[in-house]
Amino acid sequence: MGTPLPADYKEFMRRFPSGMFRDVVCVFNPVQDEESLARLVDEFEGMLLGVRILWEEYDDDSFPPFPEPRGVIPFASDSSGGSLFWLPWHPDPDRWHVVFLSRNLAAGWTRTRRPMTAVMRQLANSRSERNILGWDLAGKERDFEPF
Repeated sequence: MGTPLPADYKEFMRRFPSGMFRDVVCVFNPVQDEESLARLVDEFEGMLLGVRILWEEYDDDSFPPFPEPRGVIPFASDSSGGSLFWLPWHPDPDRWHVVFLSRNLAAGWTRTRRPMTAVMRQLANSRSERNILGWDLAGKERDFEPF
C-alpha cells in the first residue's frame, strides 16, 4: 500500500484469520495466504471506488479516498455493504481514528476517536445500538467464523 499501518492492526492479523465477526464485520487477513490477500485487494479497491465516487461526483468533502492526502484507508466491511476505514489524520499510524461509511450514503460518515482494535472490541461486546455501526447487536452471537 505504500503506507505504514497501525501496530494494533498488525497484531490483530497475527491472531485472526480472514473471517466474519458476529455475522456482522468481515475482515481479510492479507498475510494469511495469497487468496486472502487477493480478496482483500478486491474488497479494498471496491470500497475506495465508492469513496472516490462519493467524494468526486457528490461533492462530499468529508474524507477523500486513499492515496489522496489524508485519504481514508479501508480495513473491514460490514455485512450490508458498509465500510470501516482508518482516518490517517496524523503521521503516526498508531494514532489514526476509525470512520464508518454506511451502505446508506445518506447516513453519511460516523467518526470515532478510537483505534481499530477498540472499535472491533466494541463490536464484539455490543449488546445494543451503541457501536460504530449503530446496529442493535443484542441478538447476534458473539462469535468469529473463519472463511
